[in-house]
Amino acid sequence: MHSHENTVRLMPDVAGQAQPHLAGALDWVGMDGIEVPVRFDAGDGDVQRASAQVGAFVNLTRPDKRGIHMSRLYLLVDEYLSSKTVDAAMLESLLRAFLDSHKDLADRARISIRFDQLVRRAALRSDNSGWRAYPVSIE
Repeated sequence: MHSHENTVRLMPDVAGQAQPHLAGALDWVGMDGIEVPVRFDAGDGDVQRASAQVGAFVNLTRPDKRGIHMSRLYLLVDEYLSSKTVDAAMLESLLRAFLDSHKDLADRARISIRFDQLVRRAALRSDNSGWRAYPVSIE
Protein backbone atom coordinates (compact mmCIF):
# COMPACT_ATOMS: atom_id res chain seq x y z
CA MET A 1 0.00 0.00 0.00
CA HIS A 2 1.33 3.44 -0.92
CA SER A 3 1.60 6.13 1.70
CA HIS A 4 0.07 9.56 1.01
CA GLU A 5 3.55 10.96 0.42
CA ASN A 6 4.30 8.32 -2.25
CA THR A 7 0.93 8.91 -3.95
CA VAL A 8 1.56 12.65 -4.13
CA ARG A 9 4.98 11.99 -5.62
CA LEU A 10 3.54 9.59 -8.22
CA MET A 11 0.66 11.88 -9.26
CA PRO A 12 1.87 14.94 -11.21
CA ASP A 13 0.08 18.27 -10.85
CA VAL A 14 -1.20 18.51 -14.44
CA ALA A 15 -2.78 21.92 -13.86
CA GLY A 16 0.61 23.35 -12.93
CA GLN A 17 2.51 21.94 -15.89
CA ALA A 18 2.48 23.21 -19.43
CA GLN A 19 1.36 20.37 -21.68
CA PRO A 20 0.97 21.69 -25.21
CA HIS A 21 0.18 18.22 -26.57
CA LEU A 22 -3.00 18.21 -24.42
CA ALA A 23 -4.13 21.70 -25.42
CA GLY A 24 -7.27 22.17 -27.43
CA ALA A 25 -10.43 24.14 -27.82
CA LEU A 26 -13.44 23.34 -25.62
CA ASP A 27 -17.03 23.35 -26.83
CA TRP A 28 -18.62 24.71 -23.64
CA VAL A 29 -17.11 26.02 -20.43
CA GLY A 30 -19.06 27.74 -17.69
CA MET A 31 -21.40 27.26 -14.78
CA ASP A 32 -24.66 25.36 -14.34
CA GLY A 33 -27.17 25.47 -11.50
CA ILE A 34 -26.84 29.20 -10.81
CA GLU A 35 -29.79 30.16 -8.62
CA VAL A 36 -31.23 33.55 -9.53
CA PRO A 37 -34.65 35.22 -9.64
CA VAL A 38 -36.10 35.81 -13.09
CA ARG A 39 -38.79 38.22 -14.23
CA PHE A 40 -41.04 37.16 -17.09
CA ASP A 41 -44.25 38.20 -18.82
CA ALA A 42 -46.79 35.44 -18.31
CA GLY A 43 -48.45 36.31 -21.62
CA ASP A 44 -50.99 38.74 -20.19
CA GLY A 45 -48.67 41.72 -19.64
CA ASP A 46 -48.34 40.86 -15.95
CA VAL A 47 -44.65 40.54 -15.03
CA GLN A 48 -44.09 37.65 -12.63
CA ARG A 49 -41.03 36.58 -10.71
CA ALA A 50 -39.75 33.04 -10.19
CA SER A 51 -36.71 31.28 -8.78
CA ALA A 52 -34.65 29.86 -11.64
CA GLN A 53 -31.73 27.52 -12.27
CA VAL A 54 -29.42 28.98 -14.92
CA GLY A 55 -26.55 27.60 -16.97
CA ALA A 56 -24.12 30.11 -18.52
CA PHE A 57 -21.49 28.96 -21.01
CA VAL A 58 -19.03 30.12 -23.65
CA ASN A 59 -16.70 28.07 -25.80
CA LEU A 60 -12.92 28.29 -25.39
CA THR A 61 -11.31 28.80 -28.77
CA ARG A 62 -7.74 29.38 -27.58
CA PRO A 63 -5.80 26.17 -26.89
CA ASP A 64 -3.04 28.22 -25.22
CA LYS A 65 -5.43 29.46 -22.51
CA ARG A 66 -6.34 27.39 -19.47
CA GLY A 67 -9.88 28.59 -18.93
CA ILE A 68 -12.43 31.37 -18.85
CA HIS A 69 -13.55 33.90 -16.26
CA MET A 70 -16.58 32.16 -14.75
CA SER A 71 -17.18 34.98 -12.29
CA ARG A 72 -17.84 37.28 -15.25
CA LEU A 73 -20.59 34.95 -16.48
CA TYR A 74 -22.08 34.75 -12.99
CA LEU A 75 -22.12 38.54 -12.52
CA LEU A 76 -23.74 39.05 -15.92
CA VAL A 77 -26.43 36.44 -15.17
CA ASP A 78 -27.16 38.15 -11.87
CA GLU A 79 -27.23 41.63 -13.41
CA TYR A 80 -29.50 40.80 -16.33
CA LEU A 81 -31.86 38.17 -14.98
CA SER A 82 -32.56 39.66 -11.56
CA SER A 83 -33.38 43.12 -12.91
CA LYS A 84 -34.72 42.78 -16.47
CA THR A 85 -37.71 40.94 -17.89
CA VAL A 86 -36.76 37.85 -19.91
CA ASP A 87 -37.47 38.32 -23.60
CA ALA A 88 -35.63 37.64 -26.86
CA ALA A 89 -33.91 41.04 -26.96
CA MET A 90 -32.67 40.75 -23.37
CA LEU A 91 -31.36 37.22 -23.95
CA GLU A 92 -29.53 38.32 -27.10
CA SER A 93 -28.00 41.22 -25.18
CA LEU A 94 -26.94 38.89 -22.34
CA LEU A 95 -25.32 36.42 -24.74
CA ARG A 96 -23.44 39.27 -26.44
CA ALA A 97 -22.27 40.43 -23.00
CA PHE A 98 -20.95 36.90 -22.33
CA LEU A 99 -18.87 37.14 -25.52
CA ASP A 100 -17.74 40.73 -24.84
CA SER A 101 -16.53 39.64 -21.40
CA HIS A 102 -14.42 36.91 -23.03
CA LYS A 103 -12.99 38.71 -26.07
CA ASP A 104 -10.28 36.71 -27.81
CA LEU A 105 -11.28 33.58 -25.84
CA ALA A 106 -14.76 32.71 -27.13
CA ASP A 107 -16.93 33.15 -30.21
CA ARG A 108 -20.09 31.28 -29.06
CA ALA A 109 -22.28 31.68 -26.00
CA ARG A 110 -25.12 29.65 -24.54
CA ILE A 111 -27.62 30.03 -21.71
CA SER A 112 -30.22 27.74 -20.21
CA ILE A 113 -32.96 28.96 -17.87
CA ARG A 114 -35.31 26.63 -15.99
CA PHE A 115 -38.15 27.66 -13.68
CA ASP A 116 -41.76 26.89 -12.81
CA GLN A 117 -44.57 29.26 -13.79
CA LEU A 118 -47.53 29.24 -11.43
CA VAL A 119 -50.89 29.50 -13.21
CA ARG A 120 -54.29 29.72 -11.54
CA ARG A 121 -56.65 27.18 -13.14
CA ALA A 122 -60.40 26.83 -12.75
CA ALA A 123 -61.67 23.65 -11.11
CA LEU A 124 -63.42 21.20 -13.43
CA ARG A 125 -66.64 20.82 -11.42
CA SER A 126 -66.96 23.88 -9.22
CA ASP A 127 -66.50 27.63 -9.25
CA ASN A 128 -63.23 27.24 -7.33
CA SER A 129 -59.72 27.51 -8.71
CA GLY A 130 -56.24 26.44 -7.71
CA TRP A 131 -52.59 26.88 -8.61
CA ARG A 132 -50.67 24.63 -10.96
CA ALA A 133 -46.90 24.81 -11.64
CA TYR A 134 -45.77 24.43 -15.26
CA PRO A 135 -42.08 23.90 -16.03
CA VAL A 136 -40.46 26.45 -18.34
CA SER A 137 -37.15 25.80 -20.07
CA ILE A 138 -35.33 28.29 -22.28
CA GLU A 139 -32.18 27.35 -24.21
